[in-house]
Amino acid sequence: MTTAQIPTLTLDPLQRKAASAPEGPNILLGGPGTGKTHTIKARITKLIESGASPHTIAYLTFSSRGADDMRKSLAELPETADSAPHIFTGTIHHYASLFLRQAGAKILGISPYYTIWDTHQASETLAERLKNQKDDPLSKYSASQIQRVLRWNAFNQAKEKIEALPAESEDWVRLIQVYTQEKIRHNTMELSDLVPKAIAAMEKSPETRAMWNQLRTRHLLVDEFQDVSPIQYKLIRLMTGPSRSVLIAVDPNQGIYEWNGAERQLLDQFKLDFPHAESNLLRINHRASATLAQLATSLTEDNSISGLIYDYQSSLNAAGPQPVSTQYHCPPSQMDNHIIDQMQELVNLGYKHEDMAIIYRNKATMERMKTQLEKRHVPHTIKGDTQRKTASDANRVLSLLAFVLNPMDRQALSSAAGIDPHNKTRKLNPDALTHVENISQSTGLNLHQAAREAIPDFKVGQPIQRDLRYVTMACNELDAMLEQEDTTPLALCKRAETLMNEARRSHPMPVQEPQMLKLFSLAETSPRFYKETPRDHLSRFIELISTSNYPELRSQENDDPFEHQQGVTCSTIHSAKGLQWSIVWMVDVADHIIPGELREEDRSALEEEQRIFYVGATRATHIMYFCHSTFVTNRGQDPIPCRFLNAIDEILEKRTVRTIPEGNH
Repeated sequence: MTTAQIPTLTLDPLQRKAASAPEGPNILLGGPGTGKTHTIKARITKLIESGASPHTIAYLTFSSRGADDMRKSLAELPETADSAPHIFTGTIHHYASLFLRQAGAKILGISPYYTIWDTHQASETLAERLKNQKDDPLSKYSASQIQRVLRWNAFNQAKEKIEALPAESEDWVRLIQVYTQEKIRHNTMELSDLVPKAIAAMEKSPETRAMWNQLRTRHLLVDEFQDVSPIQYKLIRLMTGPSRSVLIAVDPNQGIYEWNGAERQLLDQFKLDFPHAESNLLRINHRASATLAQLATSLTEDNSISGLIYDYQSSLNAAGPQPVSTQYHCPPSQMDNHIIDQMQELVNLGYKHEDMAIIYRNKATMERMKTQLEKRHVPHTIKGDTQRKTASDANRVLSLLAFVLNPMDRQALSSAAGIDPHNKTRKLNPDALTHVENISQSTGLNLHQAAREAIPDFKVGQPIQRDLRYVTMACNELDAMLEQEDTTPLALCKRAETLMNEARRSHPMPVQEPQMLKLFSLAETSPRFYKETPRDHLSRFIELISTSNYPELRSQENDDPFEHQQGVTCSTIHSAKGLQWSIVWMVDVADHIIPGELREEDRSALEEEQRIFYVGATRATHIMYFCHSTFVTNRGQDPIPCRFLNAIDEILEKRTVRTIPEGNH
């Protein structure tokens, strides 16, 4: 690799050394704000400048937001603008699904046009499947209970081992077996299936794997490596070709997904598997003030719990305000109002609401803060709120297109046919869906064909008949469009919306949802690969959304969670990971909330809680507030400050706030 300069990217000496490291295995270590992703971007630029084909470069990261940011950044850099559409940027699940659709499905003997169910869709399908089988012990399981089983199964897949079954779970193994049969019948997968399936295909066909290593992952860059699970690491190993040109960026102190199967110890395994890997440590914090960089360092110097490793950081920035720890001797709602008062004071000083964030450990805090922000008319965006809302029209369109590709997906059929905006569930009548499935099973027809056969079985004018007629006619038209060479995902999305609105003339939507505009934007920017058919392009577009986290397509609450131009950001600590704001309030920093009600002997869980606190404490670049109320909670705990504050006790400014008269607001 050459040491060509990158005029549009400013790098410190440590970043420049890492970006120019010789080809081969490389480890990039650094704390928050040290520019790990920025350095990866520079390395990609240097690869392109040195003659590497963009098709052979793959950037993997843990979150869809991170992949989206990298994709946009590469498209904006003059050196990589032309290459950006051809560089793979996505999550590990996204890559696994791309491989399956283009090569792995044929190896495994499955259809490449499978659809991806989330856990809610999967548990709902299984619950409906079992509820009528009264003699089967599995019929007692509700959708929420099934979700627990599916999470247990996903955890096992991530760890590549079977976790011990709880005492009450003698039916779990058979439940998973029934669920596996359902997925085969409907030609669907769950997100947790993608990586194991891709591994199986690669191991079954070493020739295909070798070809993909050379053509797609000749240069592999993995961000947020501390969040990788054993099964994902196995895929990364299989993706690494003979050149061993692989770089991992890692901050062990931000490993907060062990509950999801991640293992920080995989860094040690990487060093064993790649004994000649070159390590580069980034030490300079480019974003935070020198004061808050010292806060991060002080946290890592505290080894009383040992959840953190020593990670010295200096800062390019001047010292800033001391971090503040405030005890509120008043109810939490009054504490929240005082925080909002502080926000207003800062706005009066010239800060914007978009510069601020409120972060918390649990969602009970979110609901409380949301109520106060709404009462005070403070603009805000909620991140990390996974509660399912009424499905949007954008999701109806996606479901219809997914059903065109996979006419055996009952969830896609149910969602696509639920076009009445006044129907709260926005789904096909369950009895009608069961009737269509029965026809499919007795005749061997797919669900699209069975739906057409079922139309005469319902009274003329009934909503059910209208819905089934709409779905079958829309699928026919969209399927015909896919045979035209110039058809794009955008054209399909727009036509699907038109067909939906025409089918419900008597119940039109008053205005176009912002989620639909977002869907159109995503469809418009979806590049078409060389020699890719319109059907394959649509499949990959839907797969990108299915394996990413675009909640604005399914929720009325967030228009675009990737942007921060909608007021104060309210976020769980997990959702705030990778983001920073000028001013951050970390709320409910009490010992019964973080680390929570853990057994003191459970060192692993306690250490992860310490890392979660570290992530939260390092989200601010200028002003950091830690807040908690001393009022007894409804569970009876006597709130005391979080024990992790002890490590930064000497640099905290401590304040006390008494009861605030309600009239002050």
